Amino acid sequence: MKKTDKMYLKSVWIVAVLIFTISFVEAQTVLYSENFGTPSSTTLVQNYSGWQSNVVLYTSDGTCDVRSSYASTDYARASGGGNVMLNDTVKWFQISNLNTQGQEDALLYCGIRKSTAVNGTELLVEASSDSLSWYRLALLDSLPTGAGTSGWYWVHFGGVPLCEHLHIRFSNTGTTDFRIDDLFLVANGELADPEEPDEPDVPTDTTAVLSYSQVPFCLYPNPTKDWLNIHYGGMSVLSMQLFDIYGHEVARWDGELPEKIGCSSFPYGVYILKVHAQEGDFQLKVVRY
Repeated sequence: MKKTDKMYLKSVWIVAVLIFTISFVEAQTVLYSENFGTPSSTTLVQNYSGWQSNVVLYTSDGTCDVRSSYASTDYARASGGGNVMLNDTVKWFQISNLNTQGQEDALLYCGIRKSTAVNGTELLVEASSDSLSWYRLALLDSLPTGAGTSGWYWVHFGGVPLCEHLHIRFSNTGTTDFRIDDLFLVANGELADPEEPDEPDVPTDTTAVLSYSQVPFCLYPNPTKDWLNIHYGGMSVLSMQLFDIYGHEVARWDGELPEKIGCSSFPYGVYILKVHAQEGDFQLKVVRY
């Protein structure tokens, strides 16, 4: 075989490997996600209307609720806002109308908060294809135990059935106060890390980073449903960027800045408004319900 033929075959092999690798990386599919919105007060699951997803069905034992206390934090996808509490063996929370049929290796991700030093095994997460026979999903992460380990953790579960009508149920087998937030059902690969927002492409004539308490800038009403009014407070704002909780830029303003932002087309959830001003940079949390 000639040297040129060998080089050609090697090039073909490398291209094939690259195509396979890229296809594998891009194969990951997010089938469902839910961040529970931000309830204005503690609300029973059956009465709550702030769900991010309106395709699936949410049910409970009748006493389980969505609340904003102990908002999620300390992991990359933490949305803050609302979470579901399971603090006794009576409460359960169920998600129905999920579809994993035709997928591969489905995984369930979520943030959980434990109030004590337990390892998380008291939280029972089950799946069913008919809502009659239930199978426990395997917790694939080891949670720390001992003093000072209460708090939020990002975990994932394996063994999710592949079926057209999937039900997932959360319940508590002990007395630990568990909270649930930021659910993701993913197929064909592990959930990728959230992208870091790009830095605003604006003049860098100042490097000051300000806290919200230091600026007269404000947004109202927040949370909002349709419109978000902006009060600049005399600040010399150069640009603004709005990001969703995954770090994706959903809107940007340079030069001529708006007095209000229309939010009705945005999906329900939590957003971050990054503001670049001559006085310094700062960011604010925006909630769309």
